[in-house]
Amino acid sequence: MNEERLSLKEKFQKMDKNKLIFYLVIIMCVALVISVVFTAWSFHILTAQYPGTRSQFSYKQHSSIRLLEHCRDLAEDLEVQERSSVQEALADFSYDIETASTSDDLVEIILDHPTRVKDIIYDEWEEEFKENIIEAVNQDEGIAELDDYTQVAVKLSDNGIDVEPYNFLSASTESRAKEMYSTGDFIGEQVIEMEINEGEAKPLVKESEEDYVEILSEEVDSLRESLRELREESGYSEKSGEGIVVKIYDEAEATDSHSIVHDTDIRDVVNEMYASGAEGVAVGGQRLTVTSSIRCTGPLIKVDDNLIPVNPVEVKAVGDSDLLSSGVDIIRNTLEDERELYFEIEKKDSITLPSYTES
Repeated sequence: MNEERLSLKEKFQKMDKNKLIFYLVIIMCVALVISVVFTAWSFHILTAQYPGTRSQFSYKQHSSIRLLEHCRDLAEDLEVQERSSVQEALADFSYDIETASTSDDLVEIILDHPTRVKDIIYDEWEEEFKENIIEAVNQDEGIAELDDYTQVAVKLSDNGIDVEPYNFLSASTESRAKEMYSTGDFIGEQVIEMEINEGEAKPLVKESEEDYVEILSEEVDSLRESLRELREESGYSEKSGEGIVVKIYDEAEATDSHSIVHDTDIRDVVNEMYASGAEGVAVGGQRLTVTSSIRCTGPLIKVDDNLIPVNPVEVKAVGDSDLLSSGVDIIRNTLEDERELYFEIEKKDSITLPSYTES
């Protein structure tokens, strides 16, 4: 009994030393195994919640591919997979996934492409629906007989069809349009605007505000250019270009009116210039217009009531210099032979005619 009452410490002290070492080794091995198992389990939990860079990339790439497949399925369900804009959007989506090199690239793809591609798919779906409605309108027997330009709006909703102008389409065409709308599973009202010209319906193209401003700007620029050209041709602004300069002198020993330059001589030269294609004429530095006058006042000559220098009288014209000089030669030969007046004709690569000035 005394031995049974010995304390645990005394029992250990009485144990064989080798057995004590054995038990200690067993305890340490068990503790080590538990520690290894706990460490492996902890690592598994951590890697599951926080995957490595490569695992993240693979997961995001797989997600991107699934989103791409979803967009393809949507396009096929709506039967717009053959439309060029849809094919292009899907091809861009696929290409960006294949060429992505980082997780950030894939995140950007996931955030951007699905929404954009779906918008394109739905837009093309509605566009195809509108094209089908317009095709149905073109098959309406009454449309082919129309010659006048008309704009038509077809409004389709769950409540039926509304056509403006009223009763423009036949009952069979309206019924076909309503059937297309009901089978399309559309939500809300669909409005198809078209223009009918010479018996054919086409989509009505509306210009955006920016396009409208651009069109108006182009029209203003065109009007400005036309105004500039008109002012040049009418003589109210300077005009430059190829041309000739003609100087007409009195006879060297002028003794009577027959041997000096008269207004009729100048008018003959000017008329011949215009007949030879002159684009503008100036006499004595005064630009001619459709209402201009050339007249003598005694020994002086006036153009639109402005006195011009004489002997020589200088006439400038813009136009083809060869044609102009050839035309003036006819007048020169006559005046030099019959009146002994003297002409100088000089071709110029560039001359400038002044603008018309009032007296």
